[in-house]
Amino acid sequence: MSAFPMKDLLYLARVYRRTPLPHRLHVLIRRVTCPFDRLAGLVPDEGMHADIGCGHGVLLALRHRNNPSGTNTGFDIDPRKIAQALKAELPGTEFRCGSLEEIPQETIDSLSMVDVLYLLPDQGKETLLRACARVLKPGGRLVIKALVTTPRWKYRFIEV
Repeated sequence: MSAFPMKDLLYLARVYRRTPLPHRLHVLIRRVTCPFDRLAGLVPDEGMHADIGCGHGVLLALRHRNNPSGTNTGFDIDPRKIAQALKAELPGTEFRCGSLEEIPQETIDSLSMVDVLYLLPDQGKETLLRACARVLKPGGRLVIKALVTTPRWKYRFIEV
């Protein structure tokens, strides 16, 4: 991750300009505190990509910037986050409130999850990972970013 992702921040401010200020600020802070550029680089440019627990859609926004013709779908269980993600100016990107159950088997080329698994109990993690395996095409890619302990202030804030 670059020391200060000014290019990403300017892009995200433009894409999310129709969202209320608190949500725009959340998107920008989230970009600064998470290595989305590295994660987006792990997602193949071709094919259908789904982001599980997409929140406001920051990873999909960066993927869209790098590949505007790509097919992206973001899933989140929080309808408030999906409502804000839908205000982002990302043609060809779909946001859904829900889960992977509605996706047919072996239809997704790549999946990502950023800071999702720590929110689930062990059984929920296993259920989600099985659902990911079910919808991924053979040879598909699963990119997971798990909660880490750095920066320390962020970890302490989350662990409370």
